[in-house]
Order: sequence, then structure tokens, then C-alpha cells
Amino acid sequence: MPWRDIVQKIFFLTPNLIIGFAGDIEFAGAVIPFLVRAIESRPRLGLLHVFASKAPKLIKHAYDQLVKETGRTPDVAFIIAGIDFTRPAPAKDANGKITGYLAIYDKKVFKVASPSFAVENTSFETPFVVIGSGEPGMKGLEKTFHDLMFGQSTGGLDFQAALMQITLNKSIKELGITTVGGLYQIAIIDNRGPRFQTYKGKREPFKDGVADDELDVELYMRDGRFIQRDLKTGREVPILLPPEVLKINDSTRDLFTDLDN
Repeated sequence: MPWRDIVQKIFFLTPNLIIGFAGDIEFAGAVIPFLVRAIESRPRLGLLHVFASKAPKLIKHAYDQLVKETGRTPDVAFIIAGIDFTRPAPAKDANGKITGYLAIYDKKVFKVASPSFAVENTSFETPFVVIGSGEPGMKGLEKTFHDLMFGQSTGGLDFQAALMQITLNKSIKELGITTVGGLYQIAIIDNRGPRFQTYKGKREPFKDGVADDELDVELYMRDGRFIQRDLKTGREVPILLPPEVLKINDSTRDLFTDLDN
């Protein structure tokens, strides 16, 4: 389904643990439910620090089983991120004695990719982890995003994420990458907890090199589902779960961000 942008790419594994994927829909659509079932059968696995240590091996096990069953070895990658409110940072005095705890909680973000699923990043030292065909768009933006995240920027993570999305989208279009379609699905993780971000925006925020403030697209939630909406025409495109997408036989090229009418 390379020319349709109707699949949900980010999911809650637990209320404080999120997973996103890029690549083969069939394999990702099997691995993610496998992880959910593993957490249901072993609740401790849902703790961030435990999951971070176990997830790469679990994902590789599921992937290898799928390879045996299907005879395919597709590319698939996952981003996992979360926060653990049961593990606040300790406050210590000059002698190193714990005197209390701070409202700064254990956070992790990392990505793994086939075939090895080796962990590529395990901290929030950098504010961005990108996977998928749009990843080359990150080149040259690392310092910009780092300064945005750790500088004097106001507006919180929601605002910063929106700016990152606009900047990354501009870079992807300048590189001529045409396989990234649809509206960006964004998850925010801060002391308010993980959540999906809804927003309104522009298909072409810098058309012909000039900023355009007229909003024409929206991503919102309805009944727990992402919905892409064209604000000019009112057309809505629901985002489907991977198993639902695999049932679609129509291979028509249909990228939401390409639609002019």
C-alpha cells in the first residue's frame, strides 16, 4: 500500500507507553498485538524500564517467527517511547543523601529496525527519533531541533512538535521524497503523560518559498480514531488499523496531501 496514507502508525501499548512503526504493514500489524498480549500476560513488562530492556528481543522473536511463516524478510522499524511516573528523580543533599524526589520522571525513547532490532537510541538526550522514508529529511536539522527543544522556546512540547513537523515536512519536500503522505501522526510525552496531538495545518506551508498562514488540513480524533480532514472541501479520510488496510484491494494512488479537490 505504498501510495495510500490511511494507516495508523502510532499506538498506546499501555497508558504511559507508545509505539510507532514504519515499513511493512503486515509485519507491524502482527508485532504490535503480540507486544500488547505479552504485556497483558506479564503486567510488569508494561513498566518502561522493563519493557525497554525486553522489547528488542521480543520484537525480533516475533519478526523471526513471521519470516518463517511467510518466507518474507521485509523492512520494518519501530519507535518506542514512554514515561514512568513511579520512578521520580531523587533529590540529594551535598553529602549525596536522598532528601526527597523531584517531579522529573524516568523517560526513554529508542528505535529498533529489522533484521537485528538493535537499540539505536535509549535516552531523551536528543528530542527526535525518526524512522521511515522521510528519515533523510532530518539531515541538517539536528541542531535546529536540539536548540528548539533545549533553548528558550516557549509554548511547550505541543508547540515545539508542531514547528518540528512543519520544518521536517519542508525538508522532505525539498528533497523530492514523494512516499511520505498524509498528515503527521504525533505523540507527545511530558509530565502530563503521553498523548496524541491533534492540529490544523497547511499542505504547503511554504508554497513557492513564501509562508502561507491559511489553514487547509486538520488531524483530529473521533471515537478513538485519527481523522484527516480537508478544511476547504470538508472531505474526511479516516485512519485505519493495519489489519483493516490489508483487506483493501484497491491500489489506487491516493495521498491525502496530494488532493487538490
